[in-house]
Amino acid sequence: MYRRIEKERAAADKKDVELNHDHFEASLESHIKQLQSELLEIEINLQEALKEATKKFSSKVTTIIEEMKALTSEYIQNVSTEVSVFNEKFREAAIVEKDKFVVHFDEVSEDDI
Repeated sequence: MYRRIEKERAAADKKDVELNHDHFEASLESHIKQLQSELLEIEINLQEALKEATKKFSSKVTTIIEEMKALTSEYIQNVSTEVSVFNEKFREAAIVEKDKFVVHFDEVSEDDI
């Protein structure tokens, strides 16, 4: 329809005649209504797609957060275990060194007497 109107305009410009396109009004209005209907359908589909994408995104974020909580808890447990092991080994080493110092101190004290 657009091309037809353009052809008529070009021909009318050459002849210097004024055109009346009122006969296209009913057809154009039906096309406008059809386009509005299709646009509304597209908007509804986009809204549904956006809602679905938002739900999926929220679900993935929730899953990631839960996984991070589990990993953090595991990490804290591992660190706690390592601290306990280190503390025990440090205490044992300190006792050994204390005993060596006491023996050494006793030897030095006996030599001074």
